[in-house]
Amino acid sequence: ITCKDAYYEPLKRMRDNGRFENTPVMGVAGNFRLSEFQASIALINLKQFDSHQNHRRNMAQHYIDYLQQLEDEGVIKLPHEVSNNGIVKGNHTYHLFVIKLLKHDVQKIISKMKVMGVGCTPAYGSLVSDLNMGSEPETTQYPIARDITNNLLALPMSQFMSREMVMIAIESLIKCLSED
Repeated sequence: ITCKDAYYEPLKRMRDNGRFENTPVMGVAGNFRLSEFQASIALINLKQFDSHQNHRRNMAQHYIDYLQQLEDEGVIKLPHEVSNNGIVKGNHTYHLFVIKLLKHDVQKIISKMKVMGVGCTPAYGSLVSDLNMGSEPETTQYPIARDITNNLLALPMSQFMSREMVMIAIESLIKCLSED
């Protein structure tokens, strides 16, 4: 699960209820197996997956269409599908709609959006290197990864959002970015 020996035991414990081989149970952990009830809910959700996925992709395209000008002005960076010679490879799930803020502070924008009634979050705010892994010195830094995560903002995204909800988020973001 990792190529760093110092991370192996803590990560394995985290994955397996705090257990590691024949040692006492300890630390932050979880049981990531599904119960029968959870599996039945997942099966129902899988039947709706394609329609939910298509709806999220439509909402993402709405965001892209209305925020493209901010990218053209160098204010934000929008997500783009990976392509090979103009042919899209795969389908983005858009479980989050993440933009990179190029000139604004993510936390300030989150606060302003909250006042406007729109919930946003930092996207991928914690790095594995932020976790205390025991014997590994806490001085390990990953400045490029930190810089990227500090500038990413997750806008509201859900298969249950309407176009009107996306427009409220778009208009609020544009207003927040123009005030700063």
